[in-house]
Amino acid sequence: TNTNKRLSSFEMTTNNIKRSASLKLSTSLASTDNKIQTRAQGRQYKILGNFQLLAGRVSDALNSFNEAVILLYRVRDLLWLGSALDGVAICAVILSYLQMPFKIPHIVALICPMESPNNSIEALSPRNSLTNSVQSPRNSLTLATSEANIDVDMSNLPVLVKAILDKALHYYDESLSHNSEYAPQIV
Repeated sequence: TNTNKRLSSFEMTTNNIKRSASLKLSTSLASTDNKIQTRAQGRQYKILGNFQLLAGRVSDALNSFNEAVILLYRVRDLLWLGSALDGVAICAVILSYLQMPFKIPHIVALICPMESPNNSIEALSPRNSLTNSVQSPRNSLTLATSEANIDVDMSNLPVLVKAILDKALHYYDESLSHNSEYAPQIV
């Protein structure tokens, strides 16, 4: 009987270990699935932005590119993030040419800080927009309010576009070091 108790105790411990390992595996698979889902959704927004831009719906394209930037930044999908930032810059140039008012999302201001001519970092707006962002425990940025968007005027547009495109080039360069995601040699 004592041996049966030991055996059942051993079996219970083994089952607990198996259950614990199973829970850890399912948790890691769930987080991997969530990351894959977020990446796919970000890529879909980026492609939707491309189609909207081709159709002449520039404001809608800017919104789609903004959503793509937020999602792709969260999962560190660098190649697609760089491409989404390209789309944001293109939309900004077109909308400013058409003299239509638009706002750049706060995350773009965080990712692509603008440099003024005297090489200091310049804020995109006079208010302190950093108070509108929240740092989550997983080091991903979330926007606390929709008012975190930045108004863009013609005076800082060239600096903004340069900052966005510099960051896009940085992400393209970083993506070359990842074996799973690569850019073709001729684009």
